[in-house]
Amino acid sequence: MGSTVALSEKSRNEMYRFYSEYGIDEEVIGEVLSYFPARDVEEPVTKDDLRVESAALRLEVNTVVRSECDKLRTELKSDMAELRTEIGGIRTELKSDIGGLRSETGGIRTELKSDIGGLRSEIDGLRSDMNQLVYWVIGTGLAFTGLLSGLIVVVH
Repeated sequence: MGSTVALSEKSRNEMYRFYSEYGIDEEVIGEVLSYFPARDVEEPVTKDDLRVESAALRLEVNTVVRSECDKLRTELKSDMAELRTEIGGIRTELKSDIGGLRSETGGIRTELKSDIGGLRSEIDGLRSDMNQLVYWVIGTGLAFTGLLSGLIVVVH
């Protein structure tokens, strides 16, 4: 179907009246008139028109999609850079905290060693005192036994 000629409203009415006078069915007249657009804007679309419009539409969609993808890519890169910075900060804080904990643990270890050393010295001192007490008790017991033995010999 090549090009068609647009009819004015007056011409359409004349054709309708003409065909009606010869007894042609209204539906048939409507079908015949449908092949003639009422104005240039209502011209039927040709395959070439569709190809041109669909190519233009495809180009526009591709342009919009690419633009949106570029924006999204830029946003994602920015967000990833921010995350890397945050993770770097957290990593630095963790290293600092771990260093602090190691230092504290080292201090506690040193204190515990010192306290254990002090306890050992005290235990050694108590052991020495206990040994002296045992020797004194034994010595006193022997002296008392000797005194009792001497008294028994003198009394008898």
